[in-house]
Amino acid sequence: EILIGLVGSEMCIRDRQDIDRHNSVLRSRARSLYMSAPLATSAIKTLRTAIVGPGLYLHAQVDGKMLGISEDESKKLNKLLEMEFELWAADRRSASVSGLSDFYEQQQIALMAWKTSGDTFALFDVGETDILHPYSLRLRLIEADRVCTPSTTNVSPLSTYGKNTDTGNNIYDGVEVNEKGRVVAYHIRNTFPGELSTETVKWARVEAIGKRTGMPNILHIMDAERPEQYRGVTSLAPCIENIMQLGRYPVSYTHLRAHETDQYL
Repeated sequence: EILIGLVGSEMCIRDRQDIDRHNSVLRSRARSLYMSAPLATSAIKTLRTAIVGPGLYLHAQVDGKMLGISEDESKKLNKLLEMEFELWAADRRSASVSGLSDFYEQQQIALMAWKTSGDTFALFDVGETDILHPYSLRLRLIEADRVCTPSTTNVSPLSTYGKNTDTGNNIYDGVEVNEKGRVVAYHIRNTFPGELSTETVKWARVEAIGKRTGMPNILHIMDAERPEQYRGVTSLAPCIENIMQLGRYPVSYTHLRAHETDQYL
């Protein structure tokens, strides 16, 4: 009797079938709860405060022995590195493409997007430099919906599976994977799926690792709970229905009391 209503499949289902196909619905419901249910909002913001708080700061600790420098020189170098990093991180025009948030604020935004949408992406971009902004590195946060499998339609949800005809690699919900299962690229759409726009819909293929530098071109922030899982799931997924019911309870109770009052009048 305990298991009544718990329906499972007799067949093994891969993550792209029971995660990727339902992710767009889970995201929209989680975001709706975040905007309308105080319990969901406080859960996400509590995680943000507990994990990153005002932001994670650099505390340089170079290995002086390996560099062949003295302890005093190591301290001076640590201080210099922290000052240079802060010059970039604390300036909104230096740290972000949009110029609206510094590095520490972007940490908060990325964490909330990760927990609400299931994952988020940080793209390394290049900006102009000047006397006040000597470093060209810029971060561009990408919403989870924009990383999706290229398609010829604008229907949401889009088909989550595709194939790169140039490389022969499989694409799982915007994540391109080679024959060994390694993530090699991400496909980023210029508009949101289902968005009414006059722009021509197109995708940009961003390689996970730069061929020239050997460094990441993009960061994928997510929690993987299953092998061969390439997209994250919102942290609110297990409790969406419960939070929704709790949110509706005060309204239902108020309507009930109003109805009882009317009967006595």
